[in-house]
Amino acid sequence: MVENVIVQRVEASRTHVLRQQVLRPNLRVEDMAVFGDEQSDAGIFGAVDSSTGELVSTATVLREEPPAGLADAAGAGENADPWRLRGMATREDLRGTGIGAAVLEACAGFVGEQGGGFLWCNARVAAKRFYARAGFHEWGEEFESVGVTHIVMWRMVSPEGSTA
Repeated sequence: MVENVIVQRVEASRTHVLRQQVLRPNLRVEDMAVFGDEQSDAGIFGAVDSSTGELVSTATVLREEPPAGLADAAGAGENADPWRLRGMATREDLRGTGIGAAVLEACAGFVGEQGGGFLWCNARVAAKRFYARAGFHEWGEEFESVGVTHIVMWRMVSPEGSTA
């Protein structure tokens, strides 16, 4: 991972500019507040360059039911709390450096601290390998969302935060 980068919990408003630049450049920064960040049990994480204070990667994890049939198909069981990963964004010039993976693992760690569960996301098809390296599995067919092709991906998280 890049030196001087610290992964920590951050305020939702701090993520909006990066999310807009990476995920939704056709929208306004003000529109980035729609990711469910206001939920009291949401974990919002960011990688911050300690030398500049700039947020260079971010993701949010929150409790949300997965698409119908996913938990059963994955063998998650009735007692597995469902968690959704959203708003995963890393500055383009820093992709492949391990920063995004560290933010993703911070999110999984948060899920583990909350008792573990079933972690899922709507992954951009271009990022499938990134999620697969982090232990995620594909489910279902590819689909279009806001003009980008996605696929549902999932993994189990143990109470300690590791891949189950």
